[in-house]
Order: sequence, then C-alpha cells, then structure tokens
Amino acid sequence: MKIVIHANHFSGNADSITININKYVGKMLAAGDEVYLLTRKKAHFTQEKLKNQNDFTGLKIIRVNRTDSTIGTLIYFSKLLKKIKKINPDFILEIELCGIGYLAKKFLNIPYIVYGRGEDVFLGGKCIKIIKKIILKKCSKFIALSNYMKKYVARQFKFTNTDVIPNGIVLNDFIEPYKPQKHSLIYVGTIRKSKNVDKIVEALPVILKEFPDTTLNIVGSGREGEDKHVREIVKELKLESVVKFTGRLAHKQAIKEMKRSEIFVLATTHTEGCSNVILEAITAGPTVICTPWHGNDELIKDRINGLLLNSVNPKEIAQKIVYLFKNPKKMKEMQKFNKEYQKKFDIENVSDKLRNLYKSTFGDQ
Repeated sequence: MKIVIHANHFSGNADSITININKYVGKMLAAGDEVYLLTRKKAHFTQEKLKNQNDFTGLKIIRVNRTDSTIGTLIYFSKLLKKIKKINPDFILEIELCGIGYLAKKFLNIPYIVYGRGEDVFLGGKCIKIIKKIILKKCSKFIALSNYMKKYVARQFKFTNTDVIPNGIVLNDFIEPYKPQKHSLIYVGTIRKSKNVDKIVEALPVILKEFPDTTLNIVGSGREGEDKHVREIVKELKLESVVKFTGRLAHKQAIKEMKRSEIFVLATTHTEGCSNVILEAITAGPTVICTPWHGNDELIKDRINGLLLNSVNPKEIAQKIVYLFKNPKKMKEMQKFNKEYQKKFDIENVSDKLRNLYKSTFGDQ
C-alpha cells in the first residue's frame, strides 16, 4: 500500500509521537508498504538521523514550511494537498486531529484515519469543536489512545467508529537493571502549572519528618515563569539540599534517572492522551503515584501497580509517598506486577495493532 503519514509535530526527539511513528513506519516498510512522511520543515529531522535511530531505510520524508499564522496555515495545507495529489496514496494517517485528511478526502477523494493524541482532541472552544466534528464525520476510522478519549469523542463529537491503540514503549531501551536509591522521588516532564510540580515540592516537609533522607529529582524544564515558581518554593521551604533540578535530559539519561528512583510522582491535571512518561516509569521500575486524569487510571490500577491520587493536595501526595516508604514490600509487589504488565505496551505489539487496523479498514492492497 502507498501511505502518507502527516505529523504536524514531529521533532525527531524521543517524544511519544516520534517514537511511535518511527516504529509504525518500520512495520509498514517491512510489510512492503510505500510510506511518505509529511511534516513541518521546522521539525529538525533528517533521513540519516531516522536511519541511525531505527536502522531502516525507504521512508520518504517531505518537509513543508509553515508559519504560525492563519495565512501561514492555509498556505501550508495548500502545499500539503499538492504533495498528496502527486503521491496519490491509498490512504492518509493523520497524527493529531488537524484537518489535512478531511481536505484530501474532500478535494482528492483520498480516505484518511485520524490518530488522536491529546490536546488536539480535548482542547478548543465551540467553533474549534464544530470543525473537529466535521473532520471526524468524514474519516474512515478514529484511533484513540485511551478508552477515556474514545468515550469523549463519542460524547462530544457524536463519532463512534473508534478503536483504542495506546502509546507503545521500546522495551529494549530499559534493559539496564533497576537500582533505586532509598527514599528517592522523581518527576519527569515539562514544568508547567497543570503538571503541579509545585504541589509535589510542597509535600516534602511532611515526608521529611518521617523520612529525613528523602530526595526529589525534577527532570525537565518549562517556561521561565513556571520553572522559576517551582524553584522559588524550593528556596522558600529551604529544600535546596533535597530537590535537584536536572533540566531537560536526553531520553536515555532520563530513563537512567528513573532507574535510580523508588517512586515516580505525576500530579498532573494537564490534558493527557496516554501518558508516555507513566508507561516509561512502569517499565523503568519506580512505583507510580499519579492522578487518574484523562485515562491515567487505565494505566495505573490503584494499589495493584501503583497508587492513584484523589486530589493534588500536597497532604495527600505526602500520605501516599509515606505509605509506600513504610511498605517496601508493597512497592516490590507493584513492581513485580509491572514487569509482566509492561509487555502490553511493547511497541512491536502496538505497531502490529495499527497495521492490522488499516488492513481491515482499507484491505491489503
């Protein structure tokens, strides 16, 4: 089959979109498909880099300029349509709900599948939601990252032709042994208000009363104001010797930091599709404490493979952490469960699910 993948946000870094697309493409090429990736030119990515990361060739990457304005977006879509017309694919896989598949269907009669990611599905005002409903109405299939997203799409957009395929994890990236430091906490991700990193920091004084050797490693960066806010709380609470800010790390280094930690904490109220960082924590080894936000409770089953927060109140966060520190056997039980559970998210299996889906939707042409 001849396939066009459109990914508006495709950085070439080890983010969930790039990791999953790379593996999807590998499966497609191995099956004899002809695959084109259309993406923004500002996404710094090269054919050689892709080859080095995934050890396969044959993907045709087409980069198109786009400026962040209404006119720039219209020009971008116009250029994409010209590229798609020239390629004449059997179908388009649209990563994130953006509309290029709808335009290709309307003007070129090319079918499309939409793979929702998170913000592209959940965010937007009334007008944007009307546009999304129109886009979904014409797509051959919608892929949701979670059952929560599937139910939201059915309720909000009256669209039910949806399959659930979560993010995948490259298990070989986690083969180093898990050797945590005692009473060590870690947060990995962007520092922004909706991630509530400040609430984790504010939980520390309560934890330190019972476990004075507790440490918190904050891996990631954010906008200057939000990053500064968390640092100011650390200084105000005199926790400079307890909290370490590493900044943003390379993917492999971030995994190493997880493997040195006993507990991973994610007190997010941010719009999540399928939290890749939770999957990484499950696979790396630390016990997960997180909010049940937007499908997180589909990844973490309370007291089975982690703990769920009822709120982002620092007192509750502290209570959950203290409970685990006092019950190391419970942590080991959860970690043992996750060693088997992580296989469900093996990128190889997830990629097979995607290929089976488009074969059943469009046939094996």
